[in-house]
Amino acid sequence: MKEEKCEKEFFIKAAKALGWYKIETKTTLSIIGQYVKLSESAVSKYLIAPQKADDLEAEIFAGKRKIYLTLKYALQIAEAMGSTLWEILYLYDEQKNKSANCTKMNSNQELNLLEEYGINFLADANDVKYKPWIGNFYCYFSSTSSNEINKEKREKPKKLTSEEQELYDITPSKDHLFCGIMSISKADDNSCQVLLRFMSDKWTHNIKHYYGKLVLSRQYSAGFISLFCEENGECSYLILESPDSQMLRCRMAMVLTLSSIDRHRRACVEKMLISKNIIKENSKAYDALKAFLPMNDSIIRITSEGYKKLRAELLNSDQLELQQFVKKYSELEDIINANSTIEAYECAMIPESTIDNWKLLSPTARETLCILMRKYSITNWYHKANNKNAEKIFYLLKDELTNKTENSKNSE
Repeated sequence: MKEEKCEKEFFIKAAKALGWYKIETKTTLSIIGQYVKLSESAVSKYLIAPQKADDLEAEIFAGKRKIYLTLKYALQIAEAMGSTLWEILYLYDEQKNKSANCTKMNSNQELNLLEEYGINFLADANDVKYKPWIGNFYCYFSSTSSNEINKEKREKPKKLTSEEQELYDITPSKDHLFCGIMSISKADDNSCQVLLRFMSDKWTHNIKHYYGKLVLSRQYSAGFISLFCEENGECSYLILESPDSQMLRCRMAMVLTLSSIDRHRRACVEKMLISKNIIKENSKAYDALKAFLPMNDSIIRITSEGYKKLRAELLNSDQLELQQFVKKYSELEDIINANSTIEAYECAMIPESTIDNWKLLSPTARETLCILMRKYSITNWYHKANNKNAEKIFYLLKDELTNKTENSKNSE
């Protein structure tokens, strides 16, 4: 009797795991049926969809439903989806436990450390300082692949789940920017848990989920978020200024993560805008977002070629003052000559690979040349996430929402 129950539990779990994996890999019943030589309806009976898992499991143990799955078909269905049954069972367990594992990881390690140095860190989400952080936020950030810069995304708006549709609709289409939803809430252990999810590809509808914790500094006005993605074994860290009101509004965070280039992933840093309100493409706030997300600082460095593009856009502007400005300063040199505070540099953009290919120099000489060029190049030691930029975007958003409301009232 005990063996029969164990066998039943195993095949229930296998059916649930295979049903989950089918959805994750977007494998159709037709593909599985052709491989195992069964009809689509027959294959469907062998699998338990995640949304029906609890109800069907209860029906099976109550004797209201039979278990159709056998080891033979479980192995074949797994093969049809390009994997093995044991691998799928492992991934299913990982997926089920990843939220609990993240909580356990943080409580056993991170929170214990915080208790030891509790005078400097605040980890209890019941504290009033956590109140402005709790809620859902839109997070805008750039792709970390140079191959995706200034390219429109390929899109496939069909056959989307509710989660895919939600993230698909908010992800920009014409740029290399992403938009995710960050949910911050109090966990059962009174820590502050964070879930960040975003659609990394609008063609395959791939979604990444990051789980972690938010910890506040008692001494500084700052929040620290540690995120873990078990789907690809990646950790990311966000640091941002604490809100100064009851709403987070807009905040610029600095993110330490991995580049999105396949195989050769490297550590990289980028900025992320965190906002209560969604920022729509083709809006003034979105243009500001694209301007402030790059790793810039308070110095604007622009080449003559860049100024020509700026001039063309300003000439088409609906603001007469800006049209007059570029007519007065038709060349970048005109601005330089008219302002003593502006320093002019003539910069050459030299890729390191170009130096590596200079065969007239020995490898040792090329290496020395590269080091010395870096030493005397124009660069910054560090970058700061400037919240003044975030506040500018916030007020642009506020103006747009106000104008939208006024226009709506006038039309009525």
